[in-house]
Amino acid sequence: MLRVQRKGDSSMMKQADQERAHHLLVHRRTGYSFWHVLSVSRYRYLMSFAAVAVLVFVWCHAGDPFLKTFCLFGVGMYTGAFLRDFGWLRRLKMNWPFTERVIDWKEVEEIAKRSE
Repeated sequence: MLRVQRKGDSSMMKQADQERAHHLLVHRRTGYSFWHVLSVSRYRYLMSFAAVAVLVFVWCHAGDPFLKTFCLFGVGMYTGAFLRDFGWLRRLKMNWPFTERVIDWKEVEEIAKRSE
């Protein structure tokens, strides 16, 4: 297995590695699920949907064609980002059996157990 040494392995990097290791262990038991990812990122998606709602509201009530165009562009960008995330999740789920086979789970468990 290829191991990469990082320069300046700070405590923040170790914490991020620990979080990633816990994330992998959760998915090892349950597999990737749309609802799990949505629940972990619920604040981000809630804010995105609120922004889309504001853009749609402004689009409905705006008289200026430039403002309407801007609102439609924003809705399109948010919709595209959501579809990109959904596609990413679908690919993760399809590739998960391979990923599960090639990960060194002992190393992941060790990283998850490390304390500061």
